[in-house]
Amino acid sequence: MTGLLSGLMIRLILILVFGVLIVGGYFGITFALDAPIRQGQDAALNRYGAAAVKLCNLSSDQNKIGKATIEKGAKLGVIKAEDGTFYERYANVLPAARQAMNASETAVILCLQESQTDLEPDTYGSKTSSTRYSCYRKERDLSAYLIDVKTGTQFASQDFPGAEPGTDACPEKTDKDLTVYGELPSTVKVINWAIKQSGS
Repeated sequence: MTGLLSGLMIRLILILVFGVLIVGGYFGITFALDAPIRQGQDAALNRYGAAAVKLCNLSSDQNKIGKATIEKGAKLGVIKAEDGTFYERYANVLPAARQAMNASETAVILCLQESQTDLEPDTYGSKTSSTRYSCYRKERDLSAYLIDVKTGTQFASQDFPGAEPGTDACPEKTDKDLTVYGELPSTVKVINWAIKQSGS
């Protein structure tokens, strides 16, 4: 009887240990995958302040659309709108004199919202085979919004199409479905537009 109870206890302990390992592994992987986003959000908050970052919540009814008086040489912040992160790729193209480095000098927020356009996919496999694969081609576009931090007014917007992935982006053969992406819109083009609209 004692041996049976100790055998049951060992099984219960093993089940608990495996359960803890599985749950811990899930949360560990989730934490690791979310880490870059959290770092980007922290960078945006530390650099521009919570109020400015919140303005990039483009679904918010609080954002007004209208005119704004922006001082010449106003400093800008750049936010990736879909996750509220610092958009380093575009922010680094701003001239140093126009880069906002803290909340007190952030006059304008440039919110960049990515969308994707599906293009004609390439398909693989013979017409007689039931096994067919596709190479999906996607264009990455940006919608840009400029918001006056002081008033919360969105005073300019522009859509920037990205480059289509070339037909050579898909391989000649494949044994699985895959997706290829075109390049994002030109950093210089987006930033030059933002500067021109923001007290150039």
